[in-house]
Amino acid sequence: VLFANEIPGLHFESEELPSGIRAKITVERGVRLEYPVHLCFGVLPEEGVQEIYSEFEIGEGAWVAFTAHCTFPNAVDVRHVMDAKVRVGKGALMHYRESHYHGESGGTLVLPRARVVVEEGGKYLSEFNLTSGRVGKLELDYVVEVGPRGVAELVARAYGYGDDSILIKEVIRLNGEKARGLAKARIAVRERARSCLLYTSDAADE
Repeated sequence: VLFANEIPGLHFESEELPSGIRAKITVERGVRLEYPVHLCFGVLPEEGVQEIYSEFEIGEGAWVAFTAHCTFPNAVDVRHVMDAKVRVGKGALMHYRESHYHGESGGTLVLPRARVVVEEGGKYLSEFNLTSGRVGKLELDYVVEVGPRGVAELVARAYGYGDDSILIKEVIRLNGEKARGLAKARIAVRERARSCLLYTSDAADE
């Protein structure tokens, strides 16, 4: 962790690990942040492992947007693991935008995983973008549980070429009355690159 700056209503706790960090970000109940919170992750050497274990707690009625940049400009053999647990409280809103920049060698393995709970009337909006530089290998795995009158929207964009491999797996479970979900991906590949999309949406009996 090179730098962290808290603002009123938002709290950041972190623990440095041998190959990454464990972090918890809490937004207090009723806090509405006017500007996005910026997160930055990266590996500058050609080789390395980066593991980010994060927990987001968005309090009841809070509104917050996060903008995350992940950069691996020189990657020859880099493994990036992002494992997130998210709870969006009753009537709260969380918007998470993640953009990647990779070098041209295709030596990056990216493993984003998220388990999200959206409580009654809450909204979770996610955007994942990997369109600059070679993808390498991407395996995205998101599961979202949506409560009554809750909303989940998942958008993924990726562009692969060479021998890149792209796997998008997204599950939205609608667990209450008037819960809504949307999963959308825009994937383009050329040359020998491959892509696979797996979507599941489960609705409760209500």
